[in-house]
Amino acid sequence: MPMAFSGMFSGRVDKEYFVYKAGSGTESPSLRRIPTHDPRYNRGEDIGIIRCGDHGQFFLAALLFTSCNIREFTLHLYSSASDQWTMKSVPLDPSCNLERVDSKYYPALPHKTIQLGGSLLGWVDLWKGILICDVLADHPVVRFIRLPELMPGNYCHDSPHMIRDVHCMGGVIKFIEMEHFLIPTVEPTQEPTQGRRRPGEEANILYDWDLEPPCKEDAPDPDIWLKSFVGWRTVIWDRMVYGNCWNKVCKASYDEIMVPDPSHYEMLSELGDGSAGNLVLMNLSTDSPTLSIGGDNVVHMSSIVKLDRGRSVMMALNLQRKTVEALALYGPERKTCHPYRPCTLSKYLKISPGSFRDWKVNDLPRAISKPVPQPISMRPWRTDLGGSRHQRRAAPY
Repeated sequence: MPMAFSGMFSGRVDKEYFVYKAGSGTESPSLRRIPTHDPRYNRGEDIGIIRCGDHGQFFLAALLFTSCNIREFTLHLYSSASDQWTMKSVPLDPSCNLERVDSKYYPALPHKTIQLGGSLLGWVDLWKGILICDVLADHPVVRFIRLPELMPGNYCHDSPHMIRDVHCMGGVIKFIEMEHFLIPTVEPTQEPTQGRRRPGEEANILYDWDLEPPCKEDAPDPDIWLKSFVGWRTVIWDRMVYGNCWNKVCKASYDEIMVPDPSHYEMLSELGDGSAGNLVLMNLSTDSPTLSIGGDNVVHMSSIVKLDRGRSVMMALNLQRKTVEALALYGPERKTCHPYRPCTLSKYLKISPGSFRDWKVNDLPRAISKPVPQPISMRPWRTDLGGSRHQRRAAPY
């Protein structure tokens, strides 16, 4: 199992790339340095990996725009057999119709790279869509798959990892989006503007032509209010790699999630103030939905305890069954904008007995500082959450 990653060394500004290969049987694990080739792809998100054969050979691939020409890309390909990089020009499939829309809808730098089966790789811009290329084909071309449009309350987010994720398993691409339920802590001076409704948002199928953006349109201006987080909802879509539509798989909101394991329920209850009753997830400010690599509808989420932002919870939720599958507590020292990444590496590691322990809620350190509300957009609102007339909007779901 080869795995590529990047790293920086003290005193240097450029990055080094390595491929780690886990050991199996009598074969020892190895770490291989990759020669640098083009400084433009200096991020780990730019490079995908393809395993080739049973002898440990692999390819690395990076896909770059050719200047400002959306019709052509440059494919950089590294072969472990030759230990060299090659490059070739790759055209965009004309059926993608990217030239017909405003340039702001073009895919930009990828947020992640995914394997789609065989020698197919996908470069995922979580805001816009997926560039797909068969990197080992004799005459490769690039296709573009648009993602469903942002949910109404998500136009203000800076990091797509906080609300979106894409994964592929068995030729099926899955996409998840989370929308937060927010209420203003400061009364606005005017009515909020209504976000553009995404095409087919009431439907269970979104065809590619439904997702084509207009030639000229500005994104809705966010209404900047001080906010308070009170909940969330999620939708999972899927499609075949060579399909022409997204199909709604399941949807769930925080108040529908059940906690069948008594120990999990006790843990979540202890994190709150005891006033949430059965809605124990109301005590948590949740984001970063990450699809399970097992191909099921389990999603991992990171949550911060509302009343004590020094304590955090990692949750695995089955959104189809609407149940909590697993919980883990972790402390305030592990704070990043995207706190975890799915990986199969753990099954190759030898974990000694006693390396982990069952954390209790009171074992974790507490934060001293009080959380400060941040400005964020206020969008269409659910009518069942109460609040003022500014908050009550019927959100499509």
